[in-house]
Formats: sequence, C-alpha cells, structure tokens
Amino acid sequence: MGIPVRLGRYRIDRELGRGGMGVVYAARDEELDRLVAIKTIGEAADSENARERLRREARAGARIRHPNVCHFYEIGKDNDVLFRKEQK
Repeated sequence: MGIPVRLGRYRIDRELGRGGMGVVYAARDEELDRLVAIKTIGEAADSENARERLRREARAGARIRHPNVCHFYEIGKDNDVLFRKEQK
C-alpha cells in the first residue's frame, strides 16, 4: 500500500517512519491549520487485536501531560484505516 493522500480531514505530507505495528505520517490538519503526526496500523499487523491495542495506546497517551510527550487528539477511521492523531 502506498502513502495515502488523506486520512479523514488530514492531508498526508510524507512518511515519518515505520515499525512492526504501523506507519507514522507527517500530516496537516487543514481545519485547524497545524502540523500533526498520524499513526496507522501496518498491513502486516492489521488485526482486531492490533486495532484494540492502538485504541488502548491512544487512551493511555491522552491521559499524559508532559512537555516531552506528544499530545494525543483523536482516534479515527477512514476507509477502514484506523488512525491516531497526535501533536507533531
């Protein structure tokens, strides 16, 4: 799968990195005009277990407030792609 053009309201600019669970993209929130990072589940790890893990990770991250930790803003789904948005 290539780099998506959009996920929800976010315009994907480029890939930042990838690992065993997924891919992280640099994107722009066009409604609020700010840079964000979008994490998606990679094809190799895509299962209901991985989707629930991403949801738990997002919920846990949303409770953390520290200057050295990204802030989590949204978990969403677009064309069956589950994603998590965080401050870049």
